[in-house]
Amino acid sequence: MTPRNADEWVDSFLATLQHYVAELSELPDLSVDRGALRAFVETTWRGQRARAGRAGDLGYEVHGRIGCRLQAPEGGEVDVDTLPDGRAAFDAWRITQFAASLGCGDLRTGEVETACDMLVANGTLSHIPPGIYAIRVS
Repeated sequence: MTPRNADEWVDSFLATLQHYVAELSELPDLSVDRGALRAFVETTWRGQRARAGRAGDLGYEVHGRIGCRLQAPEGGEVDVDTLPDGRAAFDAWRITQFAASLGCGDLRTGEVETACDMLVANGTLSHIPPGIYAIRVS
């Protein structure tokens, strides 16, 4: 089912992120005590994997010191930064890019920020600082 509004797109982004991280956690060469996503990015820093390529079914690109873009063949593009504590950080623009990668180019950043702020209010997400959101990923 295709999301119809900003709330549903945010939920879809978060579910896809969790799914992709679960796939990474199955890789045999990761020590996931600080989280699979962080461990995956760290193996790139240490030169144990290329900065871009395939990890299982996922295409990936590690960019900068903390950024990681993931995409499954049938899924949307998820781009996040990894935090030292294992959380994934993102802003509303990255969620609009996720939606665009799945054919929805009319999602507005302001609507996404409102949806994310509601998830901050209920404790699902945290601000680090305002406008940048973080979630714990396994």
